[in-house]
Amino acid sequence: MDHKLDESSVEDFSFNDKLINILVGVLYMLTSIISMILQIIIFLAFKKNPQILKNISYKIMSHIGYCNFLQQINFFLTSISIILLYDKIPILIEEIGGAICQMTFLMTIFFIVLLTLNCFDVFYQEKFFPSINREKFFNNGIKGCYVWGIFIFSLYLIPPFSMEYSYYEIGYNFRGESKIYLIAWEFENKVVLIFLTFSFFIYIMIVVKIHNLKRQQKSSIKSSFSIRDINFLIQAFLNFIIYVFIELLWEFGEEIFSDNRYIYISINYFFALTFSSNTFLCILIIRYFFFVN
Repeated sequence: MDHKLDESSVEDFSFNDKLINILVGVLYMLTSIISMILQIIIFLAFKKNPQILKNISYKIMSHIGYCNFLQQINFFLTSISIILLYDKIPILIEEIGGAICQMTFLMTIFFIVLLTLNCFDVFYQEKFFPSINREKFFNNGIKGCYVWGIFIFSLYLIPPFSMEYSYYEIGYNFRGESKIYLIAWEFENKVVLIFLTFSFFIYIMIVVKIHNLKRQQKSSIKSSFSIRDINFLIQAFLNFIIYVFIELLWEFGEEIFSDNRYIYISINYFFALTFSSNTFLCILIIRYFFFVN
């Protein structure tokens, strides 16, 4: 969020504030552990059935999983310091943690856009730009996402844009003492806005396609597309809704809600849950593929 970071030391916290930190830290730890276990199950499922990764949607899902797992490790490590009320983490470690947080967040959104494009391609049966090699296009998109991630990680390690962990708000915030950090904030905000807006129009076109198929009654959606394709669309759309909501909270949370510590804690925890929700949605699709199909 783009407000001034509360620099209070944990030592200055009241007993109730320290207790809140411990409880929230435990919540973060449990959430990250459960998410990592579920993500490992997904990785094992992919390893056991590597042929399914030939499907572009599953391949993109696996890379979303890598981002989720890295972020959950980050949350797990920070939860330890929260529970122990230890805020003397070296600056470099905090900056790396903040850069990882931003990198995985923006990479995940990039992957969601790729997944949305793939869903669009499936529902329109490669009607647009048929001469393009789909496998090559999406594989290059995946590689591009990692280049994008390296750029984001490097950007948020630059001192004016670096981040530190707030034990008052229990989340990362900009370290910058001057308003120059707003450049990074605006950059992130506009990038996310562009990605989400693009995805929104793609969803509209997919919905129009589904509606037309129903009206024509030439073939049902169920026979034209597999349940798996519908599930991927649902996953992409739910992710879209979640990220729109978190962006609205970051953008207007301070105006809608009072300047309250618990509001910031809640928003930061909801942000953490966005990664867990991805893992949970992946588990549902994997469960269907292995136990129903």
